[in-house]
Amino acid sequence: MIDPVTDLPRPAGGSEHLVDGVRGVDYSAQLIPWCKGNSVSVDQNTLQLYRTLMSILFENYRIRWRWVDARPKVKGIDSRAGITAEDITRMYGKHATNRTRYHGAGEPTRNWTNAEFLFIYLLQGRHIRLYSSDNKINSEEQRIIQDIEMGKPGEPGWMPNGICAQLGRTSDSGGHIRLNGNYGWETYIRDHYGAPSGIDGVIAGSLQSGVDSSLKRTMEYPLHIVLSETLARAHGHGSRGNEWGKNQSRIRREIADMAIGGDGDRIPLDDYYLIFAKHSAAHMADSSFHRSVSDKSAARYELEEVAGSNPKRWNVLLEPEFVRWRELRRERER
Repeated sequence: MIDPVTDLPRPAGGSEHLVDGVRGVDYSAQLIPWCKGNSVSVDQNTLQLYRTLMSILFENYRIRWRWVDARPKVKGIDSRAGITAEDITRMYGKHATNRTRYHGAGEPTRNWTNAEFLFIYLLQGRHIRLYSSDNKINSEEQRIIQDIEMGKPGEPGWMPNGICAQLGRTSDSGGHIRLNGNYGWETYIRDHYGAPSGIDGVIAGSLQSGVDSSLKRTMEYPLHIVLSETLARAHGHGSRGNEWGKNQSRIRREIADMAIGGDGDRIPLDDYYLIFAKHSAAHMADSSFHRSVSDKSAARYELEEVAGSNPKRWNVLLEPEFVRWRELRRERER
């Protein structure tokens, strides 16, 4: 979502839209295939905290920009575009535990610890910025980034000095985290939620009220939700080496590899079931078909009867974006 020449975010409107010589994002090249390959159906309860926080982070930013688009005199982006300590407390309760038979008083709760992990990744990757007020960068941001790069997250004593702790200490002055406007996420928000290019009298990516929501989006897939699911799986049960969904990732790779090594876009239905059974997941074969229909970001599987087959046989057709995901990442597990 960043132009490599100017190192600035691309304009909204997609790859066919040109502004000052810079084209919009070509989502079909890598980002849509990435969504198709990484939106894996694991237990949704384990993903919920990550999905919820990421949704709020993007929704708050989108809503604030919609107000700015619709009312040019409205003050620009501020703390209302981000997440505060109060927001996290409202959803997940106090940040520290009371004394029980299982833990001592004052220990960080699991929900706040998981939220911290998400924020650590986003801050280190430049996805978000840490603010102490509406538009003042928190003086501790650079120190926290350096500590992250030194591998300190997870060490005893991290939480009292981490990102969530800073949100708590600056809550009275408007402390919050919000998306980094220079990273390209604003372009994605406008392409996912805003007006596509080519509408008379409407700027591509406009979020103003009145834009027809029935129009085809420039970026149809919820990239931010798939990213949150991927991070949740990587974090697993509290460590990077104990992630969720590895078996399902192996199944997807094997399905795509069989198609690439054969007809290119399909595999026999019998082999589809055998792959799931091989990985002790036969019970998931049918549910994967169901999710491909109910979840837009998931890889789509379709059945096609083999013409003239007797007894009847079927192939599982794979969409091109899913196959491309595997072709782009043949040398890597994740």
